This record gives sequence, structure tokens and C-alpha cells, in this order.
Amino acid sequence: MYADLPASKKLQMRNGKPGQVLEKKKTMKQKRLNGIDAAKGLAIMMVVLGHCADKNGPDRVLLHFSMFTGVGVFFLLSGAAFCWRDGVFPWFDQRTFRSFAKGLWRSLILPYLIWGSVSVAIYGVLGRYAAAELSSDRHHFDIGPNLLGMLYGNSGSGFMEWNRPLWFLVCLVWVELIWYFLLRSSQVKCLYLCAMTIPFVWLSAQNMTGIHLCLPWELETAVCVLPYFGAGRLLRGYAVRRKGLRNGEKTRNGGKTISVLTALAGAAALALLWILLKGVQDADFRADRFTDLGCFFPDMLLGAFGILALAQLFSGPGPVGKWIRYLGQRTLAVLVMHKFPVMAMKLLLRNRRESILTDAGMMIVSVLLCLLAERILSRICPAVFGKRKGSCGRE
Repeated sequence: MYADLPASKKLQMRNGKPGQVLEKKKTMKQKRLNGIDAAKGLAIMMVVLGHCADKNGPDRVLLHFSMFTGVGVFFLLSGAAFCWRDGVFPWFDQRTFRSFAKGLWRSLILPYLIWGSVSVAIYGVLGRYAAAELSSDRHHFDIGPNLLGMLYGNSGSGFMEWNRPLWFLVCLVWVELIWYFLLRSSQVKCLYLCAMTIPFVWLSAQNMTGIHLCLPWELETAVCVLPYFGAGRLLRGYAVRRKGLRNGEKTRNGGKTISVLTALAGAAALALLWILLKGVQDADFRADRFTDLGCFFPDMLLGAFGILALAQLFSGPGPVGKWIRYLGQRTLAVLVMHKFPVMAMKLLLRNRRESILTDAGMMIVSVLLCLLAERILSRICPAVFGKRKGSCGRE
């Protein structure tokens, strides 16, 4: 009779327990991953929405809004997942540099080179036409200089107009490299504090002096966003510790109410962020320029809290939540491809009146087209999205 039991039942009988602890750990882990996927899904929608806006139009506030609700959140979530191991500070899994470098090549560098080359080729053929139709001031269309610009990898050079959103990938390479060696250091606490504070001095100096560097692979921007990455790590460490302290407690009615209240607080934070960004001329991580530098820290907190809080509504069952989490598992594909459908729709609707509602419609269509393309291309060559052959699609 014992031989006919499923493996899970055998494990429970051998342990002399009903398997409640194992099941609870599995549930907690799944809920945590669902929350991260939902936040990534919301963040990538904000990024695409910002790129649908006209930088000189009445909807340009979306560009600034997306910086704090999309770009900043992605650096935060990257820190929360980077080389993670449960335990004590700094939660570093001590992987070898060889293993780390292989992962960096597969997940960031190779997709950047592939999609950068594809974008340069398309831009070389259609870029001049698109610029003329949209009355754009872009003028670097030759493939050779743009390929060199791709290798240099700085959107401020003027030679990344073919797909500027790709700056995030090369910037993240620097960020992960810096944090990898920081977390491996014997002086990790001191260096962690430096990484969380010095970038604000760096950012302030650039904005006060008006000197904006243009370093390979967005290194100057990587320094500015180091606190986001480190904050994500601290936030996850706190969340894991809190769950550990509450382990074994029974959750009664009220969990859903708390999620709703948290989401409402997140929506209020985003509304306040919107108000603060109204009329702001510059709020761009990529250019390291901020009109009101004193609002940078509050804006950063409001954007991150707003998206993370709203994500709680979509971490459970329900078709909307499942779709947003599905999107959150494929953010790299949307990031590298959304420029193509966005530009196509801008050409088709070039006589439109800029509005946030129109931008939202363009964003939804672009995301759906990217997901469709990802589903097809990932079966043919998953490496273009940083995946291994036979992977489940989770990034």
C-alpha cells in the first residue's frame, strides 16, 4: 500500500507531519514571486506609455512620470532579485564571477547586441522617412556610425536614436557589475552605505554644474541609480525577515481588505507624484537632468511605493492579475521591441491630437503586439530574449 502512494504523500509520512510547513513555504514563495511579476508588469506599461508621449506635446508629463514609476522601479526590482540568497545581510549567494559573467552575457549583453543590430538595420532603411514624416530633428541614419554608437552604448551620444530604450540594458550591466564586487567585499557594510549615499552627491554635482558626462554604456547613469538597486535589496530583506517573524500565524479575514487599502494608498502616492511632476521640464535618469533636484528623493519614493502597492491587487487570482504577471515575466521582450509598434502607430496617427487617452491606447496595442512577437520568436530562438532553450519564459 505504501508503495502505491504518491511521492508527496510518502514524504509527508516519512517526516511524520502533514506537510503543512512545506506547503506554507511554497505558498509564501509563490505569493512573493507573483508580487514581483505584477510590479514588473505595471512598470513596463509605464515605460511604454512614456515613450508613446510627445516630448514637446501636452502629454510630456508621461515621460517624466514613467521615469519614476517604470525605470526607477525596474532598478529597484533588479536589486531585489540580484544574486539572492535568504539569510542575513547582504543576502548574497556567493556565486563565482565566471557564473555571474555567463548570466550577464546571456540575459543582458547578448540581447542588447542582437536587438541593437536589428534596430540599426531597420533605422538605416526607414529612419529618414520616419523622421521626415514626424518632423523630427534626428539626423544620424548611416549604419556604420550607428553600429559604433551601439558599441559605445550611450543614448546621449546621438547615435542611439534607432532604439533608445536599450540604454537600460547596458546601464544595468554596469549596475550589476558594481554591486557584484561590492557584495563580495569584506567591507560590504561600509561600501553598501557609500553606494546608497554618494550617488546623490554625484547627481547633485552634475545638475548644479551643468556638466553631464557621456560615458560608455551609460556609466554615469549607472552611478546615479545605485541607490535604487540597493534599496530593492534592503526592501526584500526586510520583507523576508518580517515573514519569518510571522511564520506560523494564522491569517484570518482582512487580508483582502489590507491589500485594497494598500493599493488605494499606492494610487494616492501616484496621484501626488503626478501633481509634483506637472510643469517639470526635466526629469530624466537617462540624461541625469532634473529641474527640481530637491524633489528627486520624494518622487523616487512615491513612484516606487505606488507601483509596489498597486501590484498587491494583481498578485492573486483573477484574469487581470494573471495577464499583468504574464507581462511581468516578459518585460525584456517588451523593452527591446516596443519601439517598433510605437513608431508605426505614431506614423499612422501623425495628425492626431496628443492626449493621454490616445497614448494609453497606443501603449496597450504595442504591448499586445510585443507579447505576440515574443511568443513566436521565443520558440524559434529564445536567446534573443535572454532565455535558455526550453525555459518557461520567466525572466
